[in-house]
Amino acid sequence: MKTITLCGVLFVWLIIGTTSCKHDAYEAKIVNYDTNTTNTQVDTPSFRGDIFPIFQTSCASAGGCHNTTSQRAGYEFSSYETSVAKGIVKGKAEDSKIYQTIITTDPTRLMPPGAPLLPKQKELVRDWINTGAPDN
Repeated sequence: MKTITLCGVLFVWLIIGTTSCKHDAYEAKIVNYDTNTTNTQVDTPSFRGDIFPIFQTSCASAGGCHNTTSQRAGYEFSSYETSVAKGIVKGKAEDSKIYQTIITTDPTRLMPPGAPLLPKQKELVRDWINTGAPDN
């Protein structure tokens, strides 16, 4: 009898626990940066809020290719200074090697390897570079 009662209590607890606990799904911060607008108040992608998290998760910590220890090919994404030291031509995304390697269709040159950035992330990097790659 104790086993049946214990099973019944656990079953009720399981049902109540799984139906009453609701979490919002994680949603990545995506901001609409419209570069084709005449509005002079266009938001500029933020290095600290938009770009640095992309560089950290996709370039520095993913396999550790471009962190303070490895600095593969001379690229390091541990701070603003190291992130813009090589491969970024401020104001010119199309001339920036970092941007070229995240948008290439050549799988041997695409960065990060095996896990390309999402289109919105590529747009953020492009817009940030085109606005002068500010330290904001």
